[in-house]
Amino acid sequence: MKKNANKAFRSFPLGKRMSALFLCAALTLGVAACGKSGNDTEDRVLNNKSEVQDTVSLVYEPKDFELEVDGEYNLYNVQFVGDTLCFPVYLEDEDTGGYYVLHRQSLTGDIITDIPMAGYASVWTLGEDGSLYMIDDEVIFQENSENFHIDRFLVKQDEVGEQVFRQDITELFSEDEFLQLKIAVDAEGRSYLFTGSTLFLFDENGNPGGTVRTGLSEEIYSCNFGRGSDGKVYLSDGSGSTTLYEVNYETAQLDIGYPNFPAQGSSGLSWDVNGDFLTIANVGVYRYNTENQKTETLFLLADAGIEGMMLSAAVGGLSDGRFAIAWQDWETGKGGVVIMTGAAPSEPAIGQEKKELILGVMDSDPFLVAAVSEFNRQNDTYQIKIKTYMRAGEIYLIDGVTRLQTDIAAGNCPDIFEVCTSTMDWKNLVEKGVFEDLSPYLDQSEVLNREELLENVLNAYTYEGVLATIPAGIQIQGFFGSADELGDNTGWTIDDVIAFSDAHPEAELLDGATSTYIMRFLLSYSMDSFVNWESGTCSFDGDEFKRLLAFAARFSKPSTTDGGTDWKTWREKVRDGELLLRDVDMYEVESVQLYADPFPGGVTAMGYPSSDGSPVYSFYGTDGLAISARSEEKEAAWDFIENYLTRDSHRFHVGFPVIQDKFDEMIENAMEIDLDGNGNEIVKQLDLGDGLTYTYRCPTQEEIDMILYMIDHGRPLEYSSSQLMSIIYEEAEAFFQGQKTVDQVAENIQRRAAIYVSENS
Repeated sequence: MKKNANKAFRSFPLGKRMSALFLCAALTLGVAACGKSGNDTEDRVLNNKSEVQDTVSLVYEPKDFELEVDGEYNLYNVQFVGDTLCFPVYLEDEDTGGYYVLHRQSLTGDIITDIPMAGYASVWTLGEDGSLYMIDDEVIFQENSENFHIDRFLVKQDEVGEQVFRQDITELFSEDEFLQLKIAVDAEGRSYLFTGSTLFLFDENGNPGGTVRTGLSEEIYSCNFGRGSDGKVYLSDGSGSTTLYEVNYETAQLDIGYPNFPAQGSSGLSWDVNGDFLTIANVGVYRYNTENQKTETLFLLADAGIEGMMLSAAVGGLSDGRFAIAWQDWETGKGGVVIMTGAAPSEPAIGQEKKELILGVMDSDPFLVAAVSEFNRQNDTYQIKIKTYMRAGEIYLIDGVTRLQTDIAAGNCPDIFEVCTSTMDWKNLVEKGVFEDLSPYLDQSEVLNREELLENVLNAYTYEGVLATIPAGIQIQGFFGSADELGDNTGWTIDDVIAFSDAHPEAELLDGATSTYIMRFLLSYSMDSFVNWESGTCSFDGDEFKRLLAFAARFSKPSTTDGGTDWKTWREKVRDGELLLRDVDMYEVESVQLYADPFPGGVTAMGYPSSDGSPVYSFYGTDGLAISARSEEKEAAWDFIENYLTRDSHRFHVGFPVIQDKFDEMIENAMEIDLDGNGNEIVKQLDLGDGLTYTYRCPTQEEIDMILYMIDHGRPLEYSSSQLMSIIYEEAEAFFQGQKTVDQVAENIQRRAAIYVSENS
């Protein structure tokens, strides 16, 4: 029997999580007090991507466009074809149960048509003549068996839904039935199927026409792919500032390459009336000209006051010069279309000029843009401009932090700026008077009270009496072990860890841990065992530290269970008594059970080793903003931070909310049982890989208490510790590789560390 493989369209997963970065790198830039310089035009470029020119010449006003749709739909899979918006819709039917159509609605007129689809296709596109091209996957089940295979077809339907051809292309993908695909069709009606590494070509009748080896290393979702205004097919080789290639059907190769294309990994390509390509990012909408390879900013979402969360979006240029944005929020499921109309900027009336505030962040996200848009729309006095410090293609937070600190040192500090405590020497900046103390603002706030925030988080980000930042959320790290082995005590010293490991020689201490990771585990919060910051001295050449090095060296070789037929998951190792500790990264209530359930005798949440054996967990604040002490508009800056933390629509990328009622709401939501339309419990599962799944249950009160305990005993990693750690990593590797003795390495570490400690005490 046959079933459509994409029936899951009606239950599209809306959740998505992103882990916060725990990055430690050297940053020794000198810092001066910060504020606005007299001539800061260069510093106020809104998008700090070097290839983007800030050439806004018009002011664009957004207007919501009404979608006239009768059935179920979402806008995750949407395309603009000229002035027409197209996306799949599911229509209920009493006889068949339901069917799919491709909804086509004009954005400049009243024309609405629907094309019946051969099942639901997640991979589809329209030709220039309005024909529908799609990939139809059929799942073929064997009789009386759960075994199945997928038959895949390239289908063309004309503009009224009649089938033109249906070509079986199953054999092309026999090695990977679940391969991700994108499709494009040129002006000649020839089809192009993109898999990432390969382009499959088909003629106007659907017959195979060759292949193109792209040589791209990027994932398929990172690449833009589609037809240009000239009828040719184009492909970008990744996200960010990348290259756009013309696909040559006749020669079966990637032809002309256009550099510095601002690819955003959308499902297709769109263009304006001049034929220039259009792309959208979290910050704004951009136009790329293939003749001069330049990108210009059309408009910024925050300036335009667009509230929609652009977590999934597409943009198209209309024949009348306007622009359309289709957006979808993958967390709430809400979506819509906004039409942007441009007009020449008018001079504000005397007394109505808005004062400008600069908000400096590593990279803007949709939540932040929405908050800025809301602030700008509702405030008659101030206008916030976003300045991003991460550039296209960069992945390391330190790159953006370095640029921010360069601005601070030069006196061009933004009014509001993002605080990245793991890569920023924020305590040193407090000493230099860079941070405005947020405590007085918090104490005088009418909407945000100190008692309503997690106390230990406020304490963690207070230094020398200055509350430097208030993160919106926190992510916390620790280690789970068997309660039968560890008991109730959650703190320990380095010696305790070594003794615990020695008592279980047959088991791994941490799953797949390397020598470097063990050093990080032992020293992250125990550095004061070897450093006296008051006297400016250290003792990394003593017997205690050499013992630590010798212990870490045991982990320089992979364990016997790594690789081959004996490989086991960490859950299996725990079950078989072969693993003592599991490092845990907690960002939601369900995190506890996911890590705790494999331990049969219950778990103890151990902290990092500390010098006095007290429990300490590592946490990382997310979305933490600070105010420059030299800003001329501190009250307005606080108003934005206050609104950003408390706005009803604020949701966190990752982490436990710092505001108590939002934290409580997260717990309440986790305790609720979700029911479907028939009153049956909706089972929540997580794919663990290798055919294994985890079924979530309601958390227990003990698990909730464990989260609260870890938060109450958590603190951020000290910047000074991360710098010393870098020195230790560099020198210790020679001992781990057997190139130097422990005495030689300890002496080298002592020499370099002594200089750092002396200079920073």
